[in-house]
Amino acid sequence: ADQGKILWRGKPLTRSSHEIAYLPQRGDVDWNFPITVRGLVEMGRYPNLGWWRQYSKHDAEIVERALVSMDLCDLQDRQISALSGGQQQEERKSRGGWDD
Repeated sequence: ADQGKILWRGKPLTRSSHEIAYLPQRGDVDWNFPITVRGLVEMGRYPNLGWWRQYSKHDAEIVERALVSMDLCDLQDRQISALSGGQQQEERKSRGGWDD
């Protein structure tokens, strides 16, 4: 089997980094689940919240920036089941990598 190593900023990646986001080409998202685009983008903040921290105004501002940056503001209240394939891809991109 081939082996390799993963370097991040020239150093071996040994623990989780909030600077890296995984974005699968095809997500295992149940597109019939009753949630809005905004709700899914908000879920992208969960790794930053930890177990006991509540969603804050700061988190809401970061979600808003993600929606604006990905041009999803007009879709934010739409159920994900109503999105086209291209819109689904944009939504997936908006969930990854929005740090403080």
